[in-house]
Amino acid sequence: MRKKLVRLKQKWHEYLENDPSGWSFFCYCVKYCIVKLYWELGDLYLLGKIPVDPEHVTIAVRLTGGLGDTVIHRRFLEQIAARCPGCDFIIYCAVAKQGRWIFENAPYVKGVFPLVMSSGNRIRRHADIILHMNTFAFFDEEHCRFEKIRKLAPALLEMFSSCREKRKIWDCFIERHPSLDGAFARQAVMQGFNRYNFISHLMGIPAPAPALDLPITLKRSAELSQRHRCYITLNTGFDSYFIIVGKTATKCYPQKLWERLVILLKEKYPGLGIVQVGNKIGKHIAGVDADLAGKTRLDECAGILKNSRLHIDIEGGLVHICAALGTRCVTLFGPTSVEYFGYPHNINLRDDQCPACWWSTENWMVHCPRKHPRTECMHRLTPEKIMAAVSPILDGVIQ
Repeated sequence: MRKKLVRLKQKWHEYLENDPSGWSFFCYCVKYCIVKLYWELGDLYLLGKIPVDPEHVTIAVRLTGGLGDTVIHRRFLEQIAARCPGCDFIIYCAVAKQGRWIFENAPYVKGVFPLVMSSGNRIRRHADIILHMNTFAFFDEEHCRFEKIRKLAPALLEMFSSCREKRKIWDCFIERHPSLDGAFARQAVMQGFNRYNFISHLMGIPAPAPALDLPITLKRSAELSQRHRCYITLNTGFDSYFIIVGKTATKCYPQKLWERLVILLKEKYPGLGIVQVGNKIGKHIAGVDADLAGKTRLDECAGILKNSRLHIDIEGGLVHICAALGTRCVTLFGPTSVEYFGYPHNINLRDDQCPACWWSTENWMVHCPRKHPRTECMHRLTPEKIMAAVSPILDGVIQ
């Protein structure tokens, strides 16, 4: 509810700038309510149509987090599904549209629905067991049909037991999620874990590989390839799941530095296509050859990323999609932890003068915890430093 009120306040100020009468804001509110009601009724109808197989165990999975988190969670669910072929999954995630794309090619998933639909008794009507996944993973012990699971999917009970036992030392972090996520990440890294293997550790299963069979459409990519012998991609935005008050977030790379980086890239590689991708939150970068931010579906954006020679971005959803597709990234780290979030095959850049401040305060995404008027950690990652990192890759591609 708090996030919805913050979003409403943002929209109120945006609309009043152009229409002080408030009429356009009223129209926005009416349209928003109609659309939300339409989708809620539609999702309820679809949920009622899901066939429940009495010979399969139905796992309801509650996923929290943004686009990148959902990509990461699919990797773990692939591992669970492979070990428990007698299970069907119903997914609840923050943005159902994103979740439906991510799980479109997953035959074990019978439906994807908004997270708000998993509250109360609604989720218990069709689920034999409920799995919660965020930074951690744990099963709902109050609702679990043990006899059915023991008969049809005994491997799932082994994961259940593993989670119950191994989570004990992490309970202090789980109970204070997400406020203590930064402290948890430091502790996890010291014990040899990161975002991509910790949940596997809890469940007692092997850590999954990054690759995923995500649905992609190559039409936009083909159009770009006709115009440019090769291209790279950039993203200036951040995950809209995280609602903040303001026009940018502390993890974002400054706009003027993006523009300077494009100038340097054009000077050194005049034949290189530079394509801006991402959601509509991302600000336009002057000098790019194509700005497709907010203008593509997820499958189209994934197709563009698939054929990109290099993707430059902050730590976020598109970096996780690139890892799933096999596209290398130069990832710019500010508040978030390189050791916890960084993929080893990427070039991960950070400012060593500032430690990761992810969740060191409640509003770390809005204001620098060190009270700097600007995000010094991102400003010290100069375009020249980024060029020094990308040049060895692009020199081998562009001859």
